[in-house]
This record gives sequence, C-alpha cells and structure tokens, in this order.
Amino acid sequence: MKTFAFNRILLGFTFVLAGLQLSASTFYNGTITGTLRDGETNEPIPSATVAILRADDNAVIRTVATNADGSFQVGKVPFGKYKLATTVLGFEPQQPRIVVNGVQTRIAVGTVRLQPLGARKAAKTTAAVTAPTCSVAQPQG
Repeated sequence: MKTFAFNRILLGFTFVLAGLQLSASTFYNGTITGTLRDGETNEPIPSATVAILRADDNAVIRTVATNADGSFQVGKVPFGKYKLATTVLGFEPQQPRIVVNGVQTRIAVGTVRLQPLGARKAAKTTAAVTAPTCSVAQPQG
C-alpha cells in the first residue's frame, strides 16, 4: 500500500514539473511576424532570409525564409532586445530593432520595404548626367 501511494505522489510530482517546464517554455518566448516587399514595385520577396540577431552582440537567435507572399513568422524568441536582419541579394539590408518582453510577446513588424541596390546608384547617375560638364575646346585653324 505504501508503494502505491509513493508511486502516485511521484507521478503527480512528475506532472507538475512537466507542466512548469511547458509553461516556462511558452511564457518566456515571443513570436515575430512581418512581410518583406520590394520598395519600388511593392512585390512580395519570397525565399528571403530573415534572421533575429541579439542586439548586444549580433548573435543569431533564429532564422527563417519568407513564404511565397513575402510573409515570415519567427517563433520561440526569448525575451530580450533584437535586430531583425534581412538578407536578400540585390536589396539594401535592413535591421529594425525589436524588443520581446512580457508585455509584448507577439510582435508584428508589419511590412518591411527593401530598396533595390541599383535605386540609389540610378539616382546618382541621373543627377550626374544632368549636371553641367566641362566645355570642349574648339580646334584653332
């Protein structure tokens, strides 16, 4: 009879510990969602890498790829201060800052518009073309 009671107490204690572990793993984590879009055409950017970096030392916490519609969801992000790093070939990288805490466990960064690399260069080239150039000397004859 004593063994049966001991087993019931041990089983109950195991369930309590498992419940606390499950509660801690869901309570101290957040979720970050958003969408990546082309800043010029407003088209979604699929298969782009989105990384969550710790703000203090840029350590990678989680990485995901965007879906076909440019959306992403990063789960199980521990409480803390982070940077959302986007890595897409042909686009300027962006690193908006995010804070995940007990008040804000679900962070929606909304739409992140990435500017193509050539957009800045094209604007500089156009400005240079319209600027006056040096005059050409006429041959004397």
